[in-house]
Amino acid sequence: MSELLESPRVSVIIPVKNDAARLRLCLEALARQTLPAAQWEAVVADNGSDRDDPAAAAAGFPNVRLVVQPKPGASAARNRAIAASRGTLLAFTDADCLPAPDWLERGLARMAALGGAGMVAGRIRVFPRDPARPNSLELFDMAWAFDQPMFVTRGRFGASANLWTDRNGVDTAGGFDETIPYYGEDVDLCLRLGRLGRPIVYADEVVVAHPARAAWAPFRARLERQVRAHYGYRPRGWRGLRKIPVDFWYDWLGPRALCKTLVHPAARGPGQHLRLLGATLAVKALRFRTRWAMLWEPRPQPGDA
Repeated sequence: MSELLESPRVSVIIPVKNDAARLRLCLEALARQTLPAAQWEAVVADNGSDRDDPAAAAAGFPNVRLVVQPKPGASAARNRAIAASRGTLLAFTDADCLPAPDWLERGLARMAALGGAGMVAGRIRVFPRDPARPNSLELFDMAWAFDQPMFVTRGRFGASANLWTDRNGVDTAGGFDETIPYYGEDVDLCLRLGRLGRPIVYADEVVVAHPARAAWAPFRARLERQVRAHYGYRPRGWRGLRKIPVDFWYDWLGPRALCKTLVHPAARGPGQHLRLLGATLAVKALRFRTRWAMLWEPRPQPGDA
């Protein structure tokens, strides 16, 4: 590790757990940034890795420091990295992401246009393992995952795989809520920043690439956790039953989106379009099934593990 930078303008915040190989690829992408090295740093927070060594992956990168956060959860890891960082601006991404060479330069320009106080949600380009032969789940992610323009327009938030904001706002808001360890912590922070008067904009030119998910078991587990995080505080039992048809019709991937799978540019040729339609129907059915099951489960009580 190099000596700490005197006054970096941007601190890149990266949580990681057991993903050292992809972390190194991420750091190599950061090393190719067009923004002068004196203007940025990256702080990696190891969130309890026990199968590989993020410290070894981070070694040799002069602008990168590694801190350790044993408390589980991406929120806690990001807060630990923020506390160790020095930039006036914070750029969030993930260990499996590949920032474009001009990511920092363009993100800095967008934040400057906001007067240095606000939020920028950049484009997240999803890519498969083999561009010539994406499987059905990869097609699904390429078509629907990380829709930052929709997040900004409808939800007033950005996904933390490519999110910029100012340190003063994050400090005033109290950082990430560590009671939300995964799935929704970025939404919560953005909404609190919005209440502090921080505007949010979408920036198509501020790009990171994110790998598509390819295996069903982890895809399903993650989807179910996301649904539970999203609906955890909605009415349950018969009071929540009336929400089911509305969710099914209007919620994520409604009927118009199903029709769009047949012409979506992420798929090429009739075969891929049909596979995208099948994957989209399967995911929507799983979301519906998980939501239905949640209606009848006991609500967790304070102090429950």
